[in-house]
Amino acid sequence: CSSLFHLLSVSVSYLFKVNCLFIGCFEMRVRVGKYKGTVRYEGAVDGATGDWFGIEWDDASRGKHDGLHKGRRYFQTKEATGGSFVKRKKTECGQSFLKALRSRYSKDDVEGMIELHSRQKIEFEFVGERDVETRIEQHVGLTEADLRDVDMNDTVEDNLEEECPGLTALNIADNLISSWSTIERICEQLPNLSSLTLSGNVLDYSAVRSDKTFPNIEVLNISSVPRQLLLWEDIVKVLFQFPNLKELHVCENSMEHIKITEDVATVLPHLHMLNLFGNKLSSWEEIHTVSLLPTLNDLKLSQNDLSDCNDMSPLNNIAHIALTSNQINEWGTVDAIGRLSTLKSLRIGKNPVGGVYTDAVYRKLCIHRLPGVAVLNGSRITKTEREIAERYFVEKSKPQQQREDILSASLIELNIRVVESDNKENDGDDDDDSAKKVFSVKVPPRITIGKLKRLLQSKHMAAVPVTSQSLTVIDECGGIPLDDNLRELMYYSVTDGSDVVLNTVNTSSK
Repeated sequence: CSSLFHLLSVSVSYLFKVNCLFIGCFEMRVRVGKYKGTVRYEGAVDGATGDWFGIEWDDASRGKHDGLHKGRRYFQTKEATGGSFVKRKKTECGQSFLKALRSRYSKDDVEGMIELHSRQKIEFEFVGERDVETRIEQHVGLTEADLRDVDMNDTVEDNLEEECPGLTALNIADNLISSWSTIERICEQLPNLSSLTLSGNVLDYSAVRSDKTFPNIEVLNISSVPRQLLLWEDIVKVLFQFPNLKELHVCENSMEHIKITEDVATVLPHLHMLNLFGNKLSSWEEIHTVSLLPTLNDLKLSQNDLSDCNDMSPLNNIAHIALTSNQINEWGTVDAIGRLSTLKSLRIGKNPVGGVYTDAVYRKLCIHRLPGVAVLNGSRITKTEREIAERYFVEKSKPQQQREDILSASLIELNIRVVESDNKENDGDDDDDSAKKVFSVKVPPRITIGKLKRLLQSKHMAAVPVTSQSLTVIDECGGIPLDDNLRELMYYSVTDGSDVVLNTVNTSSK
């Protein structure tokens, strides 16, 4: 009892501190040097003098123990080496909202001096400089505020709207805010705010008030929360306060589960983007619950742990999906994605299914399986590229022995037909409308188009300058231009016995 009384008395003695307005020191966020952490204990430490904070660090490598020191339990951390003691006077407890705003956006930003480099400065005078300084001091016209990592704490003044009435986008990531009630006080005073970034803050979501809503917020970003402290259940608690949300970014939080219920879908009738990048999601069944969101058309799932699934029909209303760096192993999953009728763009690079192929071959195999997709891995699929992909797939579908015979050959033979087109208008003589020459040439299948053209300009071949050549490979579907000098013949699925037309302008007729 005496120890408990001592602990309580010391805590009460620290209720007030310079630049901070706390209801108690526990759960208070502090910074020591470049490290941030949460205060779990305040008071005396056996064998040491002075007042100490027992801190659970965001970066566990900064700590030394889990709150057990010399046989006595002072506090408990999540990780075995996540805590340590620091003298109270060596900690920074941060500054209020307006102090952070004024320090970031002060009149110093418009002082009449431009520094071109470290040794030269040019003085100048603004036209109406005093008016500009006054507007900045009052933050009039400030629509976007970037207050990342400025040690902002839970102190929020009562005149935010008066100080920055036009603020529409606010980034307060990586600060010392500890309570969701602080976020509510900020949103209440900034009625024009539409975009809010809270990433990197360790917040207490137990105090979320169901009677408060902020209908102007359309973009919410709560990402990169340390120590796996953010759960999907925490996100659900706050979603009810943002009924008009259009974009939700919940990235790099190591979340393992997500579930959209009918209740959640009801309060998110306008959500069109859900960004879950960089988590640990592994259940397609849980992912498929996003089908309850009526307007969702952009789903970002890159860098998760999603594996194979042969039924993607619940995602049939989504136009953009990102699945880069997951655990997709089978082409059946890609085929299932390709059956989504509304899908327009897909990112699916860096998955095991493509591990045995070059990037070019993997892309062609994906294009064949994604008939409705217009953009693959950030690059638009051209008509020619799709034709090449289909041709390549036909070649790959040939019997194994036939393909091995083709690949085992060191050279492939091309049938070159030269068509010289002059620049004269057709005089009606159909017997000699062009000069034609046909010959064969054997080349390596990996020769580039540029090297092939240089070979063909030889006098023993077509004797046509490279700059005048235009090559087209002929197949049953027509012709495919060989128009990229850096590509290899294999890229265009040119094989042994292929017919290639060399069109050239007859410069002698000019």
